[in-house]
Parts: sequence; structure tokens; C-alpha cells
Amino acid sequence: MKLRTRILVHIVSLLVGTVALTTGVLVLGTRQSILAKTERDGVMLAQFLARMTRFVEQVPQNVDDLIGEQMLAQATLTSHFVAIAQEAGLSPDEISDRLRQITATSTIDEIWVTDETGYAHIRTIPNIDFTFSPDPAEQPQASEFWPLLAGDRASVVQDSRKREVDNRIFKYAGVGGIDQPRIVQVGAEVNLLQQLRQQVGMQRLANELVDGNAVVAVRIVDRTLTNRARAVISSNTNTASLSPRDRLMLQKAIDSGEVYTFLEGPLLKVIAPVIEPDSSVSGATLVYLSTESVRLAMRRDLRRVATLSAAMLAVGMLASLLLSRRVTHSVDRLIDAANDLEAQKFDPKTLKRIASRGDELGTLAQVFLNMAAEVRDREQSLRQAQAELRRSEEYFRALIENASDIIAILTREGTIRYSSPSMQTVLGYSAAELGDRPILALVHPDDFEIATQFFSDATHQLGVTTPFELRLQHHNGSWCVLEAVGNNLLLNPAVAGIILHLRDVTERKRADELQRQKAAAEEANRSKSQFLANMSHELRTPLNAIIGYSEMLQEDAQDLGQPEFVPDLHKIHTAGKHLLALINDILDLSKIEAGRMDLFLEEFDLAHLIGDVVNTIQPLMDKNHNQLLVHCAPTLGTMYSDLTKVRQNLFNLLSNAAKFTDHGTVTLTVTQSIPESATLAPEILFRVTDSGIGMSEAQLQKIFQAFTQADASTTRKYGGTGLGLAIAQRFCQMMGGEITVHSVVDEGSTFTMTLPARMGTAPPSPDQPAGDRPDAATHNTVLVIDDDPTMHHLLQRFLTQEGYQVECAPTAAKGIALAREIRPIAITLDVNMPEMDGWSTLTALKSDPDLADIPVIMLTLSDNQTMGFALGASDYLVKPFDRARLAAVLQRYRCDRPPCPLLLVEDDPATRTLMRAMLERDGWCVIEAENGRIALELLEEHHPELILLDLMMPELDGFGVVAALQQHPEWRSLPVIIITAKDITAEDDKRLRIGVERILQKGLYSHDDLMTTVRSLVTGSRG
Repeated sequence: MKLRTRILVHIVSLLVGTVALTTGVLVLGTRQSILAKTERDGVMLAQFLARMTRFVEQVPQNVDDLIGEQMLAQATLTSHFVAIAQEAGLSPDEISDRLRQITATSTIDEIWVTDETGYAHIRTIPNIDFTFSPDPAEQPQASEFWPLLAGDRASVVQDSRKREVDNRIFKYAGVGGIDQPRIVQVGAEVNLLQQLRQQVGMQRLANELVDGNAVVAVRIVDRTLTNRARAVISSNTNTASLSPRDRLMLQKAIDSGEVYTFLEGPLLKVIAPVIEPDSSVSGATLVYLSTESVRLAMRRDLRRVATLSAAMLAVGMLASLLLSRRVTHSVDRLIDAANDLEAQKFDPKTLKRIASRGDELGTLAQVFLNMAAEVRDREQSLRQAQAELRRSEEYFRALIENASDIIAILTREGTIRYSSPSMQTVLGYSAAELGDRPILALVHPDDFEIATQFFSDATHQLGVTTPFELRLQHHNGSWCVLEAVGNNLLLNPAVAGIILHLRDVTERKRADELQRQKAAAEEANRSKSQFLANMSHELRTPLNAIIGYSEMLQEDAQDLGQPEFVPDLHKIHTAGKHLLALINDILDLSKIEAGRMDLFLEEFDLAHLIGDVVNTIQPLMDKNHNQLLVHCAPTLGTMYSDLTKVRQNLFNLLSNAAKFTDHGTVTLTVTQSIPESATLAPEILFRVTDSGIGMSEAQLQKIFQAFTQADASTTRKYGGTGLGLAIAQRFCQMMGGEITVHSVVDEGSTFTMTLPARMGTAPPSPDQPAGDRPDAATHNTVLVIDDDPTMHHLLQRFLTQEGYQVECAPTAAKGIALAREIRPIAITLDVNMPEMDGWSTLTALKSDPDLADIPVIMLTLSDNQTMGFALGASDYLVKPFDRARLAAVLQRYRCDRPPCPLLLVEDDPATRTLMRAMLERDGWCVIEAENGRIALELLEEHHPELILLDLMMPELDGFGVVAALQQHPEWRSLPVIIITAKDITAEDDKRLRIGVERILQKGLYSHDDLMTTVRSLVTGSRG
């Protein structure tokens, strides 16, 4: 049945009622219905006002928080930008200019960047010189950012407030520096928040709700009943202030969180609590509703009853009442549902009963439910789509704007339509500077042709192009090398252009070039080292013949009774020695520059060193009639440094003083300086003062330069290459010191060499006093150099049982010093020791003339194949060699019945002839071999007592000969003496093991093996 029919049926049914009942019900129902509806409307209005109160408070705060997050992000980006700019070398003014460009094109109005003291040395407002202070009394607003500088907080965001200086509404946010302590603050004027509060504020809301008819007043209070907003009609005095009942009901609503309504005079008052998201009550709303409409309705109905017939009025009122009850209720439910749907809290169950009806209201409710479901689905889909769109947009924007590579969009003509922010970072151009500018305008002229072809191909071919490199001009005029890749998207309507991807490869190209230069430098250094080795051999080999033949000819002239030739031969010999000294100086300087000069540290007595130097230099002093004065306290103590280089420097300084002084005085003063601080090491000062010709300031500027003397006249008069002081200064610097000079022309010069008394970590002094050491002449003393105390104990037991006296040294330096002191008959030496290994120790022992003849037995844990190279290498001499030294070495290996066979392996004919003559004079039978291959062939036929071996030879060098000897058991026992002009390197040491009479492997030799080796070496050294 339709709604209209049902209403007619009800009206007919109502007509049979009594007029009195109808009239009474009509009047009462109208009043109650209007009051109830007014009350419901008032409750909805009060609740709406309460919700809106929370909303209008929350919206500005949310906006304020959102602005603060954005400003915090901008401050973080600014902090990174400033750190990068400073690392790139930009000055504070340049950085400030760049930041002003940012503030001019963004919502940020101010940027302040401080140093570690709080001074804003980078700022976008140049006329304000500002320094942050931690004192809130001095700077109430700015002092909140001081924890960023102190490192107590990482970020600070202030609520928007009136600024101290000009009362403008400003908001500030700041972060700490990423690379150093600082404050990075950004500020923006937020008039938007003030306008927002005025537009959606509670007072505005209250004013809008009061219409003077239904709503005569609105009041919003907090928990203390203090007005937060109030809107009243001035003519209504009942709403001017809160009545006692108003206060009571307001407090009750705040305490209980429920809605209350009550009539008071002509007003219906509705109170609703303001409930926060955390369910707390922050206040209440009071709505004053007028009941004048109820009274008007009553009077209107009474007039109708009076004017109409009682029956018709009764029927009409009864029908109206029923219709109101049947229809209005459903309509109200639909209105409530619509409001709930708008507030996003609609529940479909509230309309289920109405939708089940078969009339128009049921159909309307069903349609409403379907519409609500569709709206809900569409809103959810729309929100998801919008969120996804925002995420996608932010993602791709972040990729492009934060990419280190340049991304540009070009038109078909090659004009730059868009460029990413990295364009300014890489090439220094802003987007405005490149607007509508052709990309080819930036290309280097040499790359223009290939770039034009590239862009032509990119225009006519779809897809990605092949990468290529080109040079683009930076904003500052320099050229940057970039790798370019194009992607033709001209047919894509979303882009309609050519995407150009540019990657800066300038640093990579520079690194590749530096790597090539480094490889070339290393190759040059290797070539230089090889050249030095070759030059050492090639220069010293002929000098060996010159010096050797001049010595022999002097002896022959004396024997033949021709003394007139002796002075000339002596001059040849002296010139050869002088030339050898010059060559040695040049090679020493070259080795220093090549980094191949090593230090041999040892402990030595200063007084003994000075005495040795004075005795050696005295003939040079006497030559120019100079007096040498020495001031050196005998109690000066010891020094831990390179003895050879210290002695050589002193020879150099004293010989220069003797050469440039005539009939004068040369003074050598040695003192020790005591440092002011306990953390500084003591130093030894060697001061050489002369009364010679002196030097000018200009001459002093170049005195330590290689191949340089005071001037050309000095070179002509005094001679020399100018290398002595250069080498001395380099040696001094290697040992941690330096040489300084003070000189006055015609008055003399003073050279001061300052060296640390203890270079590096000096070894401890010997445990046993020198006075208690046994005398090697009366005791068969064997020196054990090993860092393992267990080996000390074992060797002492073995050797003591055989009648030997044993002395032990835990370090190499201590062993060398002990060897000089006690002169042992043999030395056992461990290879693997800290600081200075056994091979370096062995080199030091064999380089000392006083220790070179002591037999050495190597003890090692290594079973490396190269260890076999040392077996049989008994000694070594350096060309040009000293005849006396060679004779002393050969004497140890002479056989019982001369002439003794000797194999001489030397590729230089002159040297071979000279040595043969020398050897035959001493009773040796010489077998010659011009290279290593022939030497090995001769060993198959002859059995020499000794082999003299050169290292640098064609076909098979000396290293190969030593290695071949170890592969034949019958040849291993042959003594081998190395005679070479080659500088022995650390690698050569490991291959030759210079001066090794025997090598015994730890853990593999027996007591008898050790005793047999010691006896044979001791017997050989004494024989």
C-alpha cells in the first residue's frame, strides 16, 4: 500500500474520534513535538559546536606542525648545502649569496648559519650582524637554539609567535651542523596561521551560529568555566553572564562527559562537553535556544481550532499527529544518517528497519544505503589514488632533484626546456640562466662536431643512445668532462622531448691520468735504480784497473830501479782514488734520492768516535797549516745512530773547514742539549768553526744544493763537486736532524750538525759491564746473537762442554757492540729477529773492517729455497778493492802447498788481467773464466781451492753461479769470495747471504754438527 493511501486510511479512522480528545492531543502533541525537536536540534548543535571547537583548535596546530616539519627539512638541506659548499672552498659571502637566492624563490624568509661560537657568519640578511646567546634573558626566542651548538639536541622547531624585534608572526626551525658544531636556522613569516585562526577560530564559529531567532547565544568555556568564545544578542540580558544553574550544569557536564538540557525561563539550554581525541574533557559548549517558536505554534494551533470546525480540526490535528509520528521519525532518521555520513561515522544498521518497509520511505532508505556504500567506496578509492599519486610524485621528484647526475629535457631543436638542480651543482648554472638556451652552446669547440652528430642521432632515432664523453663549459669558464646518454621521447605526450642524462666524469678522468702518471713515475724510478746499479758497475770496473795497475807499476818501478816514474804513477793512483770518491758521492746522492739508502743503527761511544775522526783529519789540517782544537768531554756518553754516516758527515765538515782555511784555526765542539720538555729527546750538537774565507748571504742560500759551491772562483781555486754538504745534509735529515750554518765573509763559518742522541728505540745496554767481559785472546769465546733465551741456554750447554766461553746478546745491535768489545773467535747468528734481522746484522758485521774476519754461523728456522744461495759465499769485496784487504781474505783460504789453484770469474778483461797478476805474485795458480757458464764448465775439469766471483756478467751472472754450486754436493764446500762493483741491495743480501761461512737450520742440526762447524771455522780463522 502506498504512503498516500495509508495516510487517507489513518485520517478516516481519526475522524471517528472525539473532538475533545483530538483537540487536547493536538495541542499537547504539537508543544511536546516542537520542544523535543528543538531539544534534539539543540543537542546536535551543541555537540557539533563541541566537535568544531576541537577542530578549529586542531587545524591551526596541524598546519603549524606541518610548516615546522617542512622548515626542519629545509634547515637540514641547508646544513648539507653549507657543508658541501665549504668543502668545495666557497667563502661565507658566496654561500650567503646562494642562500639569498634560495630565500628569494621559496617560502623561507631568513637563513642563519653560525660558527662554533654562535656568530652568524652566513646569513641572508646582510645588514643584521647577529650572534646567538644561550641566555634566555638576553634572547628569549633565539636562545632556544643554543643546544644545537652544544650538541645537546639535533633539531629545534618553535611554535609560531610574535618576533621580539618587530612583532611579526614568525616561525623558526633549526638543526645542528653535520660536519662541525654550528646552528643552521631557517625562519618564515606565517601570516597564514594568523589568518587561519581568524577565519576558523572559535569566536568566528560562535558568531556564525547565533542567528537571533532559534539560537540566541553561544558560550564556549574551558574546564575552569573561563570563556574561550562567546556570542550573544545584546537585547537578551538573560545570556549576558552565567547563572548559578548554568555553572552547576556546565561543571556536571565537564565532570561526567555527558550532554545535559534544561529549560530556564523562555530559553532551552543545551550543554555538551568538548571531548579531546584522548577522551579527556577540555571544556564545554552552552547553546541558548529560544522557545518562542513553541509559543507561536501553540497560539497558531488555537486559532485554527477556533476558526475551523471542531470535527475537521480534530481530524486534521489527529491526522497530522499520526503523520508526524509515522513520517517525521523516518525522515529524521534519514537526516541523522546523512549527517553521520558527512561526519564519516555512518552505520548502515541504523536504517535497516526503515529500508525493510515497502513504502516510499523504505525505498528511499534503500536507495540511501546503496548511495552511501557507493560514496564510501569511491571516497576510499579516491583517497588511495590521491595518496598513491602524491607518493609517486614525491618519489620521482626526489629522484630527479637529489640525483648527482644532471637530467635535462631538450626540445627537438636541442633547446634546454628543463634541467635538474644538479645542473647548478655540477656546472654552476641556475634554471633561469639556461632557459631556452641550446645545449650545444656549452660544448667545447673540439667536441662540437661529435656532439652535433650525437644530438642529431638522438633526434631521429627513438630509444636510448650509446654513451659518449664531451666537455661542457662551467659557469666559471672551466671545462668539465661529462658522459652523455640520450633517450628520445618526442612521441611520448607526457614528455614530448629528449631526455639527456649527463654524468660528471672529470674526477674519474683526472684519477685515470694520475694513475698513468704514477705508473710512469714508478717505471722511471725502476729505470733509475737499474741505471744506478749499471753505472756503479761500469764506473768502478775501469777504476779498479786504473788503481790496481798504478799500484803494481809503482812497485815494478821501484824493483826495476826507475824511481823517476814513481811520482807520475802515484799521481795516477791518487787521481783514481779521487775519481772513485767523486763517483761514490754521486752514487750516494742518487741512492738517497731514489730512496735506496738505508740506516744501520748501533750504539757507539762519542769520545771514541771524535778521537778516530781527529786522527784521520789531522793530515788535512797540517796541509794548510791549520790548528785543530777539539772540545769534547770524555764523559759525554754514547749515541745510538748510524755510526758510518755520522763519521762521514764529520769528515765532510772538518775537511771543508781545513780546505777553506789557511794558517788558521778549526774548532770542533761536541755538546749534548737538555730539552726543556720531558717529552723531547736529548740531542747531540757537533759544531765546526773555522777562521777561513767565509760566505755571503747569497752563497749561503745554495750551499746545500747538489753540484753547487760558493761561486765559480771557489771551484777553480779549491776544487770539488759541491756534493759533500748536500750529501751530509741528506744523511743528517735521514737520521732525524739537520745542519745549519752561520758565516761572515773573510771572518769564517760555523756549521752546526744537530742529531738525536737516540734515534728510534735504542736497545738496552749490555747486561754485563765492559770491565767484566772475558778476553778473547785468553778465552775461546763464541758470541751467540739470538732473541730466544732458550737458544742461549742450549748453546751455552753445548759449547761450554767443549771448552768454549759463551757470551749471549738478545738483539742485533747489542750483538754488534759486544762483538767489537770482546772480539769472539766465532759468532752464531739467528736470522729471524725483531728490529734488525740476521742478514742485516751480518751485513753490518762484514762492513766493519775490525769484525769482517770473524766466522759467522747462521741459525734459521726458514727452509726457503733461496737459503741455499748462501752456502759457500764466504766473503765479499767491493770494486775497486784494497789489495791488502784482498790479500788478507785470500790468506785464510791458501792451501798447504802453493801454488794453490784459484778460479777467477770476471767478464772485464782488464780487471781479469790485473787480478791474475796480483794473485800470481802471491803464489796462486789462476784459472780464468769470462762468465758464469764457462766457470761451471771449468769446475768439471779443475778443483780450485777458492773461487773469486763477479756478480754482474753476461750469459750467467754471479747469482746464478752461487745457485748452481749448491746443486752439486762436491762444489758446496768451495769457498766463494764475491768481488763486485754492484751496490748490494736488500734482495741481493737474501740471495747471497754475504759473509756466511755456514748455515745451520734450527731443529735439524745435531750437537756434533755444531761442534764440527765451530772447530773448522775457528781453525781456519787462526790458520
